[in-house]
Amino acid sequence: MSEIIQLQSVGALRALRAKLEEYNPKGPINTIFLVSFDGLPVNFSDSRERDTFAHEFAAFCDKQGTQAFQISNFEYAFLASTDADNTKGTGTDLKIMLLGIIQNLYPDYFQETDQSRIVRKLPLPERLVGFQEYISKRHKEVLIDAGVIKPKHKLNEADITHLKSIFSEMSSEKIAGTYISRQSIYAAKKNEPVSPVAEEFFISIEAIRANVLPDTDFRGNGSLFNHLTLYLDKILLGSLHHVADRNLPISINLNVESVFSVEFKKFMGSFGKDNLKRIQIEFRQADILQNLRQYQLVGRILAEHQGSTVIDAVFPDTLGLVRMERLSPAFVKIFWQNDSDTPLHEHKQDVADIIEAGIFPVLSRVESEAGFQAGLDLGIKLFQGFYFDALAKKQQATAPASKKQG
Repeated sequence: MSEIIQLQSVGALRALRAKLEEYNPKGPINTIFLVSFDGLPVNFSDSRERDTFAHEFAAFCDKQGTQAFQISNFEYAFLASTDADNTKGTGTDLKIMLLGIIQNLYPDYFQETDQSRIVRKLPLPERLVGFQEYISKRHKEVLIDAGVIKPKHKLNEADITHLKSIFSEMSSEKIAGTYISRQSIYAAKKNEPVSPVAEEFFISIEAIRANVLPDTDFRGNGSLFNHLTLYLDKILLGSLHHVADRNLPISINLNVESVFSVEFKKFMGSFGKDNLKRIQIEFRQADILQNLRQYQLVGRILAEHQGSTVIDAVFPDTLGLVRMERLSPAFVKIFWQNDSDTPLHEHKQDVADIIEAGIFPVLSRVESEAGFQAGLDLGIKLFQGFYFDALAKKQQATAPASKKQG
């Protein structure tokens, strides 16, 4: 059995970068499979557990006729030659192998495992540069292992208490200016200017990490992170008025539970009659399914105040599993995943059903032209993501001065 090439040194990482730099677009290698245990609800740190995985992963790569690489303490990769037929098969076989290991090592956490984050397929050459940059960042783990920098710790109650203490000493206006981020939703057509139709507002975890909890790892620890997001919902509701333009539609992402909070009642009251007419409340699909009866009641509450709901975080692999029309949203946000097991175009009928039901699909997390084209091919007209933020910024930079002022 082949050895897994360890990339736990700067030299080894550079060697893999050199190998990627030799990539030939006309050659057989066209896909990088990235395996990550970052989504596990427990630390993948025990040497016995790592040895078990390493043995199984090396055997899998041998069977595929490729070399296995270890990028960090919790990430592995291999380069493969695939076509439209065996790409899906390879990814499925890999997930089955990995889920078997997880069930064996962590049976109590099997249901909490985020399968969408275990395996990612990165097509070449589109993702080559991004992957090269990504493995360069893994140098940080080498420095942690060497004791040069301090490792992060998992989110704990003390972190949340500390954050609450910091926020309690700040005005809502200061919180809004420092911690609320925004991202526009755009109407877009091929070769035409993009037009923002709404703005999504949210508390930025990156800003919290940068300003308050730099040594905290927010991933995993599901119940505590949920507790944190419920608190952040209240902060968002209490400070949003400082940054939101009430003349434009705005979108905020909340937990279903937060709609029943005192802060949400105050938020509704601050907008007067028909106070939520320009407000879209986003709920994650997983949160809705876990709290279906509460969500149905929330829908009635929002409808009474002219508000609308958005189903957020809909992964391509789950399209068609839930009848969206029965949940009565105004919008459905589908996450663009270029590495999904089921390509988005295979869900053309599912998207058509959403549109036919009078629901507007939004393709979110679009970072490339490929995502834009995939959405257009399915009849999607609304988009969100860094790709469109860049288009809008470029569009604004080249606009006449009178239009910028207007």
